[in-house]
Amino acid sequence: MSLMRSLVLLIVFIILALYVFFFESGGKDKENSLPPVKKALDIIPEDIGEIVLRRDDLYVLLENIDSKWRIKRPFEADANNDMVHDLLSIFDCGIVRVIDEKPSNLKTFGLTSPRYLFAVKDKKGRVRTLLVGDDAPGNLSCYSKLEGSSQVFLLGVRYRQEFDRALAQFARPQGKR
Repeated sequence: MSLMRSLVLLIVFIILALYVFFFESGGKDKENSLPPVKKALDIIPEDIGEIVLRRDDLYVLLENIDSKWRIKRPFEADANNDMVHDLLSIFDCGIVRVIDEKPSNLKTFGLTSPRYLFAVKDKKGRVRTLLVGDDAPGNLSCYSKLEGSSQVFLLGVRYRQEFDRALAQFARPQGKR
C-alpha cells in the first residue's frame, strides 16, 4: 500500500512539474510580450515648464522655475512640488482604450465643451493639450482626446479625481481651503 501511494504521488508530482514547465515558465518572456502602455500624454516631468489646468471657472497656471513649482494663476505662491509630481504621475497610467479614430460628432463625448483642459508646455515651448469630456457609461472612465488629434479614447476616472484634487489644492490660497 505504501508503494502504491508513493507511485501515485510521484505521478502527480511529474504532472505538476510538466504543467509548470510548459505553461508557467517564461515569466520574463511573458512580461516582454505585453503591449506597451499607451499614454494619454507621454511626458517627462523634468522637461515640463508650465502646466495649465482648467475646469469650468477654475483655472490654474503652474510654472517650473529652477526645478521649483510656482502657482502663477489665480494667485502667485509656491506650489507643493510633491503634489505637482503626483499630478504629472497620473499620466503613467495610460489610456483604457481607443473609442473612435475619427468621430463624426465630438458633442457625443462631451468634447466640444470639455469638462477639463490639461495642457503642458515643455521647456522647448511645445504645448500638448488633453481635453476630458463626459463620463462613459458606468462612471469608471471618461472620454478624452488630444487637441489637434481626432482620436477619442477612454481615460480611467482616476484622471478626473486627480484633476479635481489639484484644482482644490492649487486654485485657492493656503488659508482659504
